[in-house]
Amino acid sequence: MSPLEFFTAAPGFLLRSVLLGLFAAGLAWHLNKCLGRLPGATPARLAPLVEEAAKTVPAALFAADIFSVHFVFGLAEGAWEFGSGRRNGFYAGLWAVVTHSVFGFITVFVLQTCGSLAPALAAACLSHAVWNHVVFRYLKTAPKTGAEE
Repeated sequence: MSPLEFFTAAPGFLLRSVLLGLFAAGLAWHLNKCLGRLPGATPARLAPLVEEAAKTVPAALFAADIFSVHFVFGLAEGAWEFGSGRRNGFYAGLWAVVTHSVFGFITVFVLQTCGSLAPALAAACLSHAVWNHVVFRYLKTAPKTGAEE
């Protein structure tokens, strides 16, 4: 399903995507908190895998729209960033929606191209890791470990 077909889908399909996106956000938040107990940069390195798997695997298992689950996840993360009260929370929130939507697009594109979930998940993880690297290195922000939240 393309993103443009999303709004013509059955209400149950839409609801499933929204609920799984919110579930994925909660699951990733809890798993990232657990990762925050690990030493050094390990949490920041594993976070892309945790987040992409939390979004993509349930969407595939429950036949939800993968892009929509990623988008809703981005909305949830964006709302958290916006409500965090941090200096750049508004912009971090906007970027959360944009980047998680892009990761969802990449996942769907690779899945449709290769016909398999494993390379799609790998491509999303790699894209997410590259994004995190750019943010942490060039924007001079420290990676969140989950223990800080």
